[in-house]
Amino acid sequence: MPDAAPLRLLTTPIKPEWLDYNDHLNVAYYVLIFDMAGVALFDHLGMGEAYSRETGGSWVVLESHITYDREVMPSDVVTVETRLIDHDAKRL
Repeated sequence: MPDAAPLRLLTTPIKPEWLDYNDHLNVAYYVLIFDMAGVALFDHLGMGEAYSRETGGSWVVLESHITYDREVMPSDVVTVETRLIDHDAKRL
């Protein structure tokens, strides 16, 4: 598969309720942001909510790996870059 440019399907400001007591993005909300990006990806691929309603098919996350390389601060705006690196009949 060619090395395509990443898709930028989600950009979101950090909401105050997502902050922990250190005024950083709480670790649980990283997962929320990645989930929102996944929804945007499947919408982009034509496999979103409408597809699920029409076909009964859906997608699930079986595994995820997150590293916290730097803090996300209250004034930050996060953009998730997604790149499809491989796929088969059942997996992306």
